Amino acid sequence: MDELKDYDCLVVFVLTHGSECETICAKDGTYYVKELVEPFTGRNCIQLANKPKLFFIQVSGILVIVKKLRVME
Repeated sequence: MDELKDYDCLVVFVLTHGSECETICAKDGTYYVKELVEPFTGRNCIQLANKPKLFFIQVSGILVIVKKLRVME
C-alpha cells in the first residue's frame, strides 16, 4: 500500500446485497463492513493517516452509515 502515500484521501463505493447485521455480500463470501474499513485506519495504513476516508456502502437499497472513524488509532 506504499503508493497510497501520494494521495490526499480515500473514497470507496460499494453497491451490493447484505443483511441487517452490518454485513455485505460479495461473489466470494460475506463480509462485515468493519472488515472493509479497518485496513485503511491510521493504525493499519500509515500512508493514509490523517487523511479523509469516505466509505459509501449501498446494501440492498439501504445506505449503511459507518460511524466516524478515528484517524489515528
